[in-house]
Amino acid sequence: EDFARLGLWFARARGAQAEATFKRALAMTVHGQHSQSLAQDQLLVSAITRMVTRRAKHATAPAPYLDISALWNELCLTALDPLTFTQTYRTPRALSQKLWVMENSLRQLFDVSWQETDSGHVWRIGEKSAI
Repeated sequence: EDFARLGLWFARARGAQAEATFKRALAMTVHGQHSQSLAQDQLLVSAITRMVTRRAKHATAPAPYLDISALWNELCLTALDPLTFTQTYRTPRALSQKLWVMENSLRQLFDVSWQETDSGHVWRIGEKSAI
């Protein structure tokens, strides 16, 4: 991110055309990184997809906010390979760290939000609205 800011600063100094070219290149890089992140963590993406799909069949309200332990338990149960899931994301804390890292990438596929509560962060992951 710091390098992107420096690059933008240099591009602006070179003129509007250089700035536009830099922004396009940066946008392509960001998209590629999101795609790579989603591909590398297909186990998590698959478990979230199954959870969201299952909830959508039975839900009449938006997805609930869940603390990370409840979310970890639900994803362990919905993963195609629960053993591999629990080996990869050993604890709710490990899952929470991964969700923080992947939050922007996951937003390409899902409606992802979180809130701060007295007991910590709670996450809501649901179907991406078709707007």
